Amino acid sequence: MKAEKKYLIVGVGNLLYGDDALGPLLAESLAECGANSINAETDAFTSASYIEGARSVIFLDVFDPSYGPEGEVVRVRIDPRKLSREELSLLISRETGAHDVTPAHIVALAYASGTFNGEAWVIGPVVKETMFGQPPSNIVINSIEKILGVLEETLHEKLDKDCVRKKFSEKIEELKKKLF
Repeated sequence: MKAEKKYLIVGVGNLLYGDDALGPLLAESLAECGANSINAETDAFTSASYIEGARSVIFLDVFDPSYGPEGEVVRVRIDPRKLSREELSLLISRETGAHDVTPAHIVALAYASGTFNGEAWVIGPVVKETMFGQPPSNIVINSIEKILGVLEETLHEKLDKDCVRKKFSEKIEELKKKLF
């Protein structure tokens, strides 16, 4: 087993689908500003190995409208210890394509394999939709401040918010240039 890490932030999503770019862009920005953070945009199935040994893992992702009003920042805890062996088995054994893998699948797989036994969270804004070929909306861009606050509260430590805001803005602009 790898050495225990205090926390790991994992950005999930897809840069080509508008608001779904939040996770990867914010994770990269956090990493560039000193946080233990990775972009797992195109590597969902091996994300379980990334969280090995972490005491706490936080996934950055977007939520669909069933979680609340558009723009609201949501924090959901994932606790596979509350699942029965049958429920856990169903979660990790069903046929799942790369686009269907959720943070819950990743945590359940790592938990079932014995490589993760910590706390897991998903943090992100509620978005209306994710459109192919579009940049992130103002809803996502304007949610960064609140997401950073929820991250600090969850991690119990300060982040270099000024650095993260600057890097995230730069990444949004770079993505807009690539898409248009």
